[in-house]
Amino acid sequence: MSIQNEKTLEAYQKVAKNYLASTKLATSTYKENAIRAKKELQNFIKESFKEIPKGSKVLEVGSADGENAKYIQELGFDVTPSDVADDFLNAIKENGLTPIKFNILTDDFKYKYYAIFCWRVFVHFTKED
Repeated sequence: MSIQNEKTLEAYQKVAKNYLASTKLATSTYKENAIRAKKELQNFIKESFKEIPKGSKVLEVGSADGENAKYIQELGFDVTPSDVADDFLNAIKENGLTPIKFNILTDDFKYKYYAIFCWRVFVHFTKED
């Protein structure tokens, strides 16, 4: 794992709580845009998952608040949300899900997954990562 990625992970540990709060504020301030963006993302997820058998194990990497994992679960999949920041893991739990602490660059997969969903995760990686 690169030094840049280590610094990103450290930053997320420090600012996850503020990120979650600002996301809720942005959602209430720009409600129409937030609703449209959420629907577009959900349509993308639904379309991407249409060939995956219902009930399949799916790992979501970088789940943040768990909203995408919750939607994937509602589509009929056995989803495992994950993140590296403790505040994100707590937010996922508050969303009624059971997350795992998982760093895709350094941790081993404990299970076989039919699919892995990453939304806005790889943008944090260097070419080396």
